[in-house]
Amino acid sequence: MQAGATVSGVRRAGRRHRAAGLGATWLAAVLAVLLVPTAGAQAKGTVYVSGVGSDAVAALGLADSGWPAPIPASPFGAGGTPEGVAVSPDGRRLYVANDGSDNVSGFSIGADGALTELAGSPFAAGDGPSGIAVSPDGRRLYVANDTSDDISGFSIGPGGSLTELAGSPFAASLAAEGIAASPDGRHVYVANRLSDDVSGYAVAADGSLSELAGSPFAAGNGPLGVAATPDDRRLYVANLTSNDVSGYAVAADGSLSELAGSPFAAGLFPRGIAAGPDGGRLYVANFDSNEVSSFAVAADGSLAELAGSPFAAGNSPQGIAASPDGRHLYVSNTFSDDVSGYAVAADGSLAELAGSPFAAGVAFPSFQSLVIRPNQGPRAAATARLVGALRIGFDARASSDPDGAVTGYAWSFGDGHTLGGADPAPTHAYAAPGTYTATLRVTDDEGCSNTVVYTGQTASCNGSNAAVTRLTVVVPPPLVGVQPPPARDTRPPGLRLSGERRQRLGRKVKLKASVDEPARVCASGRLVIKKKGKRRAKRLQLRAKTKTLAPGEKRTLKLRLSRRTLQKARRAVGAKHTRVRARLKISATDPAGNRARARRTVKLRGGHRAGAGRAGTAPAAEGR
Repeated sequence: MQAGATVSGVRRAGRRHRAAGLGATWLAAVLAVLLVPTAGAQAKGTVYVSGVGSDAVAALGLADSGWPAPIPASPFGAGGTPEGVAVSPDGRRLYVANDGSDNVSGFSIGADGALTELAGSPFAAGDGPSGIAVSPDGRRLYVANDTSDDISGFSIGPGGSLTELAGSPFAASLAAEGIAASPDGRHVYVANRLSDDVSGYAVAADGSLSELAGSPFAAGNGPLGVAATPDDRRLYVANLTSNDVSGYAVAADGSLSELAGSPFAAGLFPRGIAAGPDGGRLYVANFDSNEVSSFAVAADGSLAELAGSPFAAGNSPQGIAASPDGRHLYVSNTFSDDVSGYAVAADGSLAELAGSPFAAGVAFPSFQSLVIRPNQGPRAAATARLVGALRIGFDARASSDPDGAVTGYAWSFGDGHTLGGADPAPTHAYAAPGTYTATLRVTDDEGCSNTVVYTGQTASCNGSNAAVTRLTVVVPPPLVGVQPPPARDTRPPGLRLSGERRQRLGRKVKLKASVDEPARVCASGRLVIKKKGKRRAKRLQLRAKTKTLAPGEKRTLKLRLSRRTLQKARRAVGAKHTRVRARLKISATDPAGNRARARRTVKLRGGHRAGAGRAGTAPAAEGR
């Protein structure tokens, strides 16, 4: 049995000792992480990791590839021995349960993922706050206090401040530690580690809790982590010392009944548990066997371990979360102070990312120590116009997504016909004149649309009705012998750029581009070599690259350097006080001749590969 395996034997074993013994070794590790070059704000969100040995929370930006890298100023100070972390659905607030200081730290989250402590923070909680959950509507916060055996409940104010609810704290059983809210927000569940059961509560209109009939519900030995499926039909609990997972069917009144075949075998000392955003996969972090178990969730809720499972992790994995699009999984490892990252295949199997595990930036990440900032849903916008006899042209290219791109358009034309796919500007022929109500629902590049996806503690998709719009379409009778003038498309294509803003100097400079309609994308540019103190910079031409892209397709454009240009650039990179930049111009031209333009600068360096950069979006039109 490995270090830390006795945590289930006493109420707070494995907690207070974590802050001790850091010394110079841990300080050096933290400093090493802080000195890693950072890539700034990222395209695919932020991972947050709490460390009980650092009294801090690290923020790691995610690149398109799934690689996490610390953002500037990370880690950010929290309370004593911080454990559970949760983020509000709008992605603007982060909360941390501080087990050692018996309170909750609250932070605002900047556009780049950086944390700023809220006024009034920290907020008093019970004794030994551990697990934490923000309700799916973002109005309440619940914290499981494992030493005072109860639950602290708070209302969340407009600025993120916490006010304790009337009647809080609410009684639980022995060592209330793991906690989850139901996806519909009507119930809360707490895993009681020392009484081997799960307490269930109904949530009143004011957020207060009342225990359900039949609660607490029997679990395995040492229940800890809790996860719900997004459809609100199943609840799963990781049982620490019986090395298995209890599965339950959730009734309309919130009561639990154990599933056939439950409990399901896991690895040694399962602590963390997470459901995938589609509800079809369940992942368990096995603390003592240093691995992650991956399960398929059947229609009846039963679990079947996937081929290849369990998958190797770091030393004593605990915190675990799937990315909002379900394509990646991240696990915090307690005794190796790092984060294992995986690509998730279509069958749910895991493949560790190149470079994994990644430095966490904090020491001793513990229970529920990892959370991913929620993906924000898209906003639909559409127009319709007559383009021919009984023919209507629709245009949804003004639809937008705050943290990505709109990639899916589901049309219902109001006459019984529908159309899905990536085309934002279809034309539909109606069978007869009349007035119709057309509906559009958009989906972003992480699968988020008009519903909230929630699995117990933090939403992964903050979808809303803004992803749906309706249009009243008037189809006039066709004019005999008269055709309306053809509609002229004047809107430039939406051009989106991504890829690394810092690259190793080589024969090619790379960038990624995508468009929202068929377009010809051209990239050109030149190298600019500037030496400190010199007024003039040397400029060397790059070979232009052109590609034709389909809507939603992302392609890599590679601008080549001639041999002579590469030699000059390599000499400059090695010279003192000299910097080399690739200044790129990108244009996208659609079949109607409309053109969007954008610019991008890439820093070129010798030596090791630099981190990933932030995606940028060009304006829809620049009039050029």
